[in-house]
Amino acid sequence: MRYVLFMGLCLSLLFSAELAPQSIIQASGNVQQIALVEGKIIAGTSVGTLEIYNLNDASKLFAITFPNISLRFAFGRLDHQRVHHRE
Repeated sequence: MRYVLFMGLCLSLLFSAELAPQSIIQASGNVQQIALVEGKIIAGTSVGTLEIYNLNDASKLFAITFPNISLRFAFGRLDHQRVHHRE
């Protein structure tokens, strides 16, 4: 039984195909979310941009840049007095 599994593993490695990407998209930051909508790739990045690419030729159609949101304004006072630790 072990011999059959070992031979199957060796044969699958021997005949496996090497896959190469058709095209590579260079985003402006680390891609956090990605979606495919109507033939367009929409990527949300870690630097606050939403970038739209054409799926067929990987060309950048446009990018939307969002302003940085400070945690101070988003959540109010961030201090240790508001954090309650349970023991």
